[in-house]
Amino acid sequence: MARHSFQDPDRDVGRGSYRRRPVDAPDDDDDDDGMVRPPPSYDELYGHPHGPGPATPQEQQQQQQQQQQQPPSYDLLTATNGVTTISRHLAHYPAEKPNAHTAKEEGLTARSTTSSCAHWVSRGCALTSGPRVCCACLDKRPVRADGLYMRYADGRGYTRSSPRWAHYCTGCKRAAATEAAAAATTATAATMATRATRATRRQLRRKKKREEKEAAEEEARREKTKKEQPPVRTVTTDDNPLSSSSREKGGDNINNVNNVNNADSGGAASAAAARPTNWLERLFGPRRRVH
Repeated sequence: MARHSFQDPDRDVGRGSYRRRPVDAPDDDDDDDGMVRPPPSYDELYGHPHGPGPATPQEQQQQQQQQQQQPPSYDLLTATNGVTTISRHLAHYPAEKPNAHTAKEEGLTARSTTSSCAHWVSRGCALTSGPRVCCACLDKRPVRADGLYMRYADGRGYTRSSPRWAHYCTGCKRAAATEAAAAATTATAATMATRATRATRRQLRRKKKREEKEAAEEEARREKTKKEQPPVRTVTTDDNPLSSSSREKGGDNINNVNNVNNADSGGAASAAAARPTNWLERLFGPRRRVH
């Protein structure tokens, strides 16, 4: 049976199963001569910026010149400098085969370990005390020391703007979290201010509508009251017996009033006498009118 290029070289095609190889067995698939070459150390790749002991004046002068020529640009969210350095470091390592022990310790799956290098500085498993690199500050720290164990950026292993399985030290994670919290606070304050402005405008609109409605109701009530009231009878001076014009027309005002009253009383008595009476009125007296 022909062996295809895309198949795993560890796969025994004839038996249809995988040959299990010990974790610590040398991997000679990367080299033609069968020799395993150790990866370059951190100091060989990047120098020794965080090593023990003070630097010599010559080294200090070299470091100052390098900093002046190319100032570092550290961005906690994008980690530009870290991405470049780590990419150069990853170029020394071909894609490793899945390691069950490493995958269990790092929380990775075998498939994800194949597509990215989970060991940037130390090629051993995470239980060893090999140094790691923080993507943001490029600081070399031990794997387990005072809670500075390098975890993944967001707990799942990647961020949008950094390489997969990017490690961040505790200080950088705390600073990034502080910046994110400040940005969230600013956004929340802006949102609350916008909501308050909208609520104020809404209250003013409701108040204006309520006032307009009350004014319309008051106007309708006033119109209705005006329609229900009877027309006011205007009294002229000629109709008033006590006025000077009626006095000029003739006679005393008092006599005129008495004559009118007598005429009214006599007319009412004659009307009552002219009205026919039935036997109830003859028996119990005249009927009283209730007004």
